[in-house]
Formats: sequence, C-alpha cells, structure tokens
Amino acid sequence: MAQPSVAINRLDLSMTYAEFSLRANRMNFGGLKIMPPLVVGNLSQSTFPRINLKSLLTNVSKSDKRAPYGTYARDTFEWDSDTYGLSDHGVEETVDDALIEMYGDIIDAETVATERAVDRVIRRLEVDIAAGLFTAAFTYKTAIATPWSTYASATPITDIYNAISAVELRTGVTPNKLIVTDLGWRDLKQTEQIKDLLSSGSNDNPDQISKAGLLKMFDELDDIIVVKGFTNNANSAQAPSLGRVWDTTMAMVARCSSSGINDNDLTDVDPHLGRTLFHQDSMGLASGASAGEQSIIIEEYREEARRGGVCRARNWRQVKTLHTACAQLLTGVR
Repeated sequence: MAQPSVAINRLDLSMTYAEFSLRANRMNFGGLKIMPPLVVGNLSQSTFPRINLKSLLTNVSKSDKRAPYGTYARDTFEWDSDTYGLSDHGVEETVDDALIEMYGDIIDAETVATERAVDRVIRRLEVDIAAGLFTAAFTYKTAIATPWSTYASATPITDIYNAISAVELRTGVTPNKLIVTDLGWRDLKQTEQIKDLLSSGSNDNPDQISKAGLLKMFDELDDIIVVKGFTNNANSAQAPSLGRVWDTTMAMVARCSSSGINDNDLTDVDPHLGRTLFHQDSMGLASGASAGEQSIIIEEYREEARRGGVCRARNWRQVKTLHTACAQLLTGVR
C-alpha cells in the first residue's frame, strides 16, 4: 500500500544550476577602479570651481629680479566653473505570488530577482564607463604601429612608455594605472619584448609573467587593471548573444584618483581622470560588498492587483570626467 510522502524540499541543501554567474562576472569589472566612487550631497546640478593648468603653472620666461626702487613682478590667477548633476538610475524585477507558491520549494525566486536587478544596475554603470573611455571618440589617443597580438615584433614597452610621456607632457602628472582587457593582457605577456625581460629564464611560459613583475619595470605605475566582463546583446525572446563590455582592441594609461569615497573633494591632491559620483543616500555599508554593490538601494513593494511583488534596485549617480588629458588611449593593441 502506498504511503503518503512526508519529504520536504530543502532549497538550502539542494543543488541549483545556473548557466551564468552574475557575481563572478561583476568581479571582473574595473570601471570603479578607474573612476573611483565619490559621495556627494546634492542631487540637482551643482557648480564647483575649476582652476586650470595655465593659471597654476605660469610662464617664468620674464625675470623676477627687482631693480632698486622698483617693484616686484606681479601676477594673478583665474578659475573657471564646472558642474555635476546626478541622474536617477534603476530597474525593477517582478515576482508573482503564484509562482512562489508553485515553485518556492524549488527555487528562491525573490533572491534571483534581487540579484538580477542589482546586476543590471551595476553592469549598466560598467558599460557607461567603458563606453566613455574605450572609444574612438576619446580626445587623446595613439594608434600603435604593431598590435600586441603580433608577438614577435610588437613593442608594448615602447607603446606604454610613449603614452606615459604624452600624459606627462600635457599635464605634468604621471599616469598610475595601465588599463587593459583580459585578451590584451594575455597578448602582452606573450610578446617577445616582454618575455625576454620578465619570464625569469623561461621564454616559453608567459604564465610566469605577473603583474608584480611588470610593475617593477613600469615603476611609474602602481596597478595594472585587467578588465573583463560580458553582457547579453540579445533580448529575452532571443538566443543569448554575449558581447564584451570593454573593447579588446584598446588599452589605456591614466592618472586615477586614490582618494576615498567620503572625501567630498573633487579637486583631489593631484589632477586625475575622473570620479563616479553617488548621492550619499545611495551608499550603503554592506559587509564584503564591492563599491558598486554598496551604491545600490534595494526596495520592494506590493502590487495587489497583480498579486505579486516588485523588487527595485536604484541609485543616483554620474560618471564625471574631470581631466581627460590625464589619460592616453592606445588603439589597435590587438
């Protein structure tokens, strides 16, 4: 005689398979390392002073020598104004009560919906930063002569040093970051010019070449930011069509800010490429969360007419480029 089942499904102990890891994908993002977060208090457009290079580094071709009974040479400085204005960004995910009742012991739909919403907002920010930097429209760029994917004859050391020098000559500051995609990084490590210097006696194994080894040579740099991230270019009714967030044919050297998120100072100690501005109400303090995840406000509300719940992820933000001259884009790296 059949006995009634008393088994209880345990989602916390069972296995759920997902075809893609949203969190792992975000771990490869680099936008907020290049344009670090800065908390600001105003939502509406705000103005701040901008003291330009020509007002700071003056021409000293004229003598500063004073003749007896004469006066000292005088000068003054001027400043311009710049503005920032945050925009409201966010997405929503719906969860139907009926689905939770039918499948709630199999899959945690609310958790998946929240993760999807958070990911969409953070991934959109990464796409916006990448589109503003790795683009043919970037003001300061150099088309390198030989792609780094041409391992035998490429000259990445020369290319990077030339880009560093170009930034220094424009701004008087030295870039502190090399930004390269994962494919560009793989190519870079396999070029003969790099392997001959950094492969520790094994010219056939690029895996022995590390960021630390390369940074010892480029002592001007304090970090190599390897960016990697995927997005789906197809809508939900189509088969997935993955694309890369960052253009793999490009790399960049840049002076990036190292100030904290609560410094409330756009001027910083040194000139830098830019910051990602978040409103103070958007910044949480979730333990172990990345800067991008900390910037997300999670909200939930009911829609009784539809008998379901809505999860919303949102923030107020702006990607603010402050000094484009602090970066040099390299095109044609692969």
